[in-house]
Amino acid sequence: MDISVKPRPVAGFDLESLEDELVIYHPVSEAIFYCNPSAALIFRLCDGTRSVAEITRLLAEAYPQAEARMADDVRETLERLVAHGALTCS
Repeated sequence: MDISVKPRPVAGFDLESLEDELVIYHPVSEAIFYCNPSAALIFRLCDGTRSVAEITRLLAEAYPQAEARMADDVRETLERLVAHGALTCS
């Protein structure tokens, strides 16, 4: 995934927060996705204004102990959410 793209949620999904976790549900397609706390945080940072690089930088600053693997974790999470139709990138 290109680090300059700006992911954003696809319209029509409902979000349900469960403590630090997130359930993403599309009532028409009945697609449902469970996000653990780190994936939920990544999803919430996807507002269409932040690039993949910016999201990675923000998380690396907030969690310096995980900085070495942050870029791969963010990319993999975003690719899964895009593949499942919950996010789109521009």
